[in-house]
Amino acid sequence: MSLVISLKKRRENPDKKKEIINKYDATSDYYERRYSEIQYKKYEIVLKDFILRDKVILDAGCGTGLLYDFIISSIEQTKTAYYSYIAIDISINMLKVFKSKNFNKDKKIRNKLNLVLSDLENLPIRSNIVNSVLSLTSFQNLPHIKDGVKETLRVAKDEIKISILKKKLDLNQLISILKPRIYNLEIMDKETIEDVIIQGKKVKT
Repeated sequence: MSLVISLKKRRENPDKKKEIINKYDATSDYYERRYSEIQYKKYEIVLKDFILRDKVILDAGCGTGLLYDFIISSIEQTKTAYYSYIAIDISINMLKVFKSKNFNKDKKIRNKLNLVLSDLENLPIRSNIVNSVLSLTSFQNLPHIKDGVKETLRVAKDEIKISILKKKLDLNQLISILKPRIYNLEIMDKETIEDVIIQGKKVKT
């Protein structure tokens, strides 16, 4: 398990991003107690039939690692399957909690995990390299949601699964961005969760 810091272009929208960092740094100690139940309901929908094997996975806006915890506890072969899990967040305190939870895990699992301190609008990842992009309840925190979505599409190679808070979402604008770039586009708006879930596969260019 590694922790990498990327400060690329962090000067863009500095006030908004500083506000986000301060908010999540301050709430990292109790974030899981407050949000784990809500988030797990989303994970059960998004990760139904999710295949882990032979993938580079990006958890964009990973927070304290709730999504990773869910995958490790619910998907078989996390020890034996080959995969690389990249977890990115803008809050160093969130990543510290993530790291502390996994420090004593089995080495075979720990070595597949990479934590990165970075901005979702400027991902320090090469284009077309990530098999599965997962980003749940993160994009609404960005100054410009469309920029984060476009950056996600840049690094994605295959499947994309994202969720965004309904109250922060201009769904029509998002669909206009995704439609030319995503096929098998599926949009789920369930009353039982506070997010709209969007998933599909990237059009090969």
